[in-house]
Amino acid sequence: MTAEELLESATADFEKTFSHVQMGEQARLFRHVDGTQHDYIQICSGGVRSEGEAILLCDTAEEAIKSWYDSLQPFKGKQYLYWRIKPEIAQDKNEKDFTRDEDVPNPTFGKWKVYSRFRVLD
Repeated sequence: MTAEELLESATADFEKTFSHVQMGEQARLFRHVDGTQHDYIQICSGGVRSEGEAILLCDTAEEAIKSWYDSLQPFKGKQYLYWRIKPEIAQDKNEKDFTRDEDVPNPTFGKWKVYSRFRVLD
């Protein structure tokens, strides 16, 4: 299985614990069916992340997906799941560290991460 297929399977497993799954609005805030407004949270490999906080990078796609999926456990089983960004998996393909002026190898080259943004509500 490819990394994308593994993540798709984990995502489907998470989604089946909800009564309603839908794409939410792409704005920072979205309106729930009861009219209240909410924001989204970021769940990445390594858990909940604040805006701008580094995402845990893993050696393999499987490790990144497991780390992301383990972070979902407290959110399972609510009524509504609103995705702003469905889970995405990426591998760092930059061989050089572009944050430095000198020609330095990138220490995160080949590492994997998962990123998602959603909100669960009852």
